[in-house]
Amino acid sequence: MCLLLFLAGERKKFLAKTSRPHGALLICASRVELEKRISKCTLPEKKGGSLMSRTIKGLITATVAAASLLVSTASTAQNDNHVYAGLGWTVKHGWIPSVIAGVRSVDVDGISDVTGVDLSLSYHFIDGFDKFLLKSVRGEIDWQAELGGGYDFQAQSLLITGGVQGRLVNFSMDISLDGDIDGGLAINSIDKYDL
Repeated sequence: MCLLLFLAGERKKFLAKTSRPHGALLICASRVELEKRISKCTLPEKKGGSLMSRTIKGLITATVAAASLLVSTASTAQNDNHVYAGLGWTVKHGWIPSVIAGVRSVDVDGISDVTGVDLSLSYHFIDGFDKFLLKSVRGEIDWQAELGGGYDFQAQSLLITGGVQGRLVNFSMDISLDGDIDGGLAINSIDKYDL
């Protein structure tokens, strides 16, 4: 994106001595490119000095700095905090599901990257409280890898957990410190994140 800068007081003199259309200096908005263009920018010399005074050079430099700040291409992240619910089945419990309630806080940046944290608690319909999990979340807007730890109320043991969250579905694997492995599938309300 470019910015046209007109030299107000010197415009007529500039037009008379240059072949540039409309007496405009074309300055591109990238800071490095702007500095290069300013350093290459030469005006016709008068005997005994330059046509462009220090004040005008200062004005151009300030305008260039302001333009480079306004035309920033940096991606900004948006925060997405929400509560979710779901049903989960594990190898350990068979076809009787657990109810899962959780909260997820993630940042979604402008290039579809998702990073954040997930905290959940599951309750099995027959056996009572099942697992309390804290997981790190990293991935894209429509799927995220999860890695973390937690506590298994049934086995009364700490565990390490990992998984993949897709649109409305989660696949996970838990390993307790006792060496027990439990895989699971959950259907939940976590959908694709918006940019």
